[in-house]
Amino acid sequence: MSFRWMDRDHETPWEALVDAWRALTRCPEQGTEDLRQQAGDCDAATRLVSAQEDAGGLPAIRDTQRGDGAQAPTVPFDWDEHIAAVMEAAERTVTERTGPG
Repeated sequence: MSFRWMDRDHETPWEALVDAWRALTRCPEQGTEDLRQQAGDCDAATRLVSAQEDAGGLPAIRDTQRGDGAQAPTVPFDWDEHIAAVMEAAERTVTERTGPG
Protein backbone atom coordinates (compact mmCIF):
# COMPACT_ATOMS: atom_id res chain seq x y z
CA MET A 1 0.00 0.00 0.00
CA SER A 2 1.44 3.28 -1.00
CA PHE A 3 -1.18 6.00 -0.63
CA ARG A 4 -2.42 7.37 2.65
CA TRP A 5 -5.20 9.56 3.93
CA MET A 6 -4.98 10.28 7.65
CA ASP A 7 -3.97 6.89 9.12
CA ARG A 8 -5.52 4.75 6.37
CA ASP A 9 -3.38 3.10 3.68
CA HIS A 10 -4.61 2.27 0.17
CA GLU A 11 -3.22 0.70 -2.97
CA THR A 12 -4.26 3.53 -5.29
CA PRO A 13 -4.69 7.27 -4.84
CA TRP A 14 -8.29 7.01 -6.08
CA GLU A 15 -9.18 4.42 -3.43
CA ALA A 16 -7.70 6.71 -0.79
CA LEU A 17 -9.69 9.69 -2.08
CA VAL A 18 -12.98 7.78 -2.17
CA ASP A 19 -12.34 6.47 1.35
CA ALA A 20 -11.56 9.98 2.57
CA TRP A 21 -14.84 11.32 1.19
CA ARG A 22 -16.73 8.34 2.57
CA ALA A 23 -15.46 9.25 6.03
CA LEU A 24 -15.86 13.02 5.62
CA THR A 25 -19.45 12.75 4.40
CA ARG A 26 -20.22 10.05 6.98
CA CYS A 27 -21.63 7.65 4.42
CA PRO A 28 -22.02 4.73 6.86
CA GLU A 29 -24.25 6.89 9.07
CA GLN A 30 -26.55 8.06 6.29
CA GLY A 31 -29.75 6.41 5.16
CA THR A 32 -29.76 4.47 1.90
CA GLU A 33 -32.11 6.88 0.13
CA ASP A 34 -29.97 9.87 1.13
CA LEU A 35 -26.91 8.06 -0.21
CA ARG A 36 -28.66 7.26 -3.49
CA GLN A 37 -29.47 10.93 -3.88
CA GLN A 38 -25.87 11.92 -3.07
CA ALA A 39 -24.57 9.35 -5.56
CA GLY A 40 -26.66 10.75 -8.37
CA ASP A 41 -26.69 14.49 -7.68
CA CYS A 42 -23.62 16.31 -8.97
CA ASP A 43 -24.84 19.63 -7.55
CA ALA A 44 -25.19 18.15 -4.06
CA ALA A 45 -21.72 16.60 -4.32
CA THR A 46 -20.34 19.96 -5.43
CA ARG A 47 -21.88 21.63 -2.38
CA LEU A 48 -20.33 18.99 -0.10
CA VAL A 49 -16.88 19.52 -1.63
CA SER A 50 -17.23 23.28 -1.34
CA ALA A 51 -18.34 23.05 2.29
CA GLN A 52 -15.40 20.78 3.14
CA GLU A 53 -12.97 23.10 1.40
CA ASP A 54 -14.32 26.04 3.42
CA ALA A 55 -14.40 24.11 6.70
CA GLY A 56 -11.00 22.47 6.76
CA GLY A 57 -9.66 21.90 3.31
CA LEU A 58 -9.97 19.08 0.83
CA PRO A 59 -8.52 15.71 1.81
CA ALA A 60 -4.82 15.39 1.09
CA ILE A 61 -3.78 11.98 -0.21
CA ARG A 62 -0.08 11.33 0.37
CA ASP A 63 2.13 9.20 -1.87
CA THR A 64 4.03 7.21 0.75
CA GLN A 65 6.20 5.57 -1.91
CA ARG A 66 7.93 8.92 -2.29
CA GLY A 67 8.24 10.01 1.34
CA ASP A 68 7.16 9.45 4.92
CA GLY A 69 4.49 11.25 6.91
CA ALA A 70 4.17 14.94 6.18
CA GLN A 71 7.22 14.68 3.90
CA ALA A 72 5.30 12.49 1.45
CA PRO A 73 4.06 14.53 -1.51
CA THR A 74 0.34 14.94 -1.99
CA VAL A 75 -1.37 13.49 -5.02
CA PRO A 76 -2.96 16.27 -7.07
CA PHE A 77 -6.70 15.94 -7.65
CA ASP A 78 -8.80 18.47 -9.48
CA TRP A 79 -12.17 19.75 -8.31
CA ASP A 80 -14.12 17.36 -10.58
CA GLU A 81 -12.26 14.36 -9.17
CA HIS A 82 -13.28 15.33 -5.64
CA ILE A 83 -16.91 15.63 -6.76
CA ALA A 84 -16.75 12.23 -8.48
CA ALA A 85 -15.19 10.70 -5.35
CA VAL A 86 -18.05 12.02 -3.18
CA MET A 87 -20.56 10.43 -5.52
CA GLU A 88 -18.64 7.15 -5.73
CA ALA A 89 -18.29 6.95 -1.95
CA ALA A 90 -22.06 7.16 -1.62
CA GLU A 91 -22.64 4.63 -4.40
CA ARG A 92 -20.21 2.13 -2.89
CA THR A 93 -21.93 2.40 0.47
CA VAL A 94 -25.33 1.74 -1.13
CA THR A 95 -23.90 -1.24 -3.02
CA GLU A 96 -22.42 -2.67 0.17
CA ARG A 97 -25.83 -2.49 1.81
CA THR A 98 -28.04 -3.64 -1.03
CA GLY A 99 -25.77 -5.59 -3.36
CA PRO A 100 -24.95 -4.72 -6.95
CA GLY A 101 -27.66 -3.70 -9.37
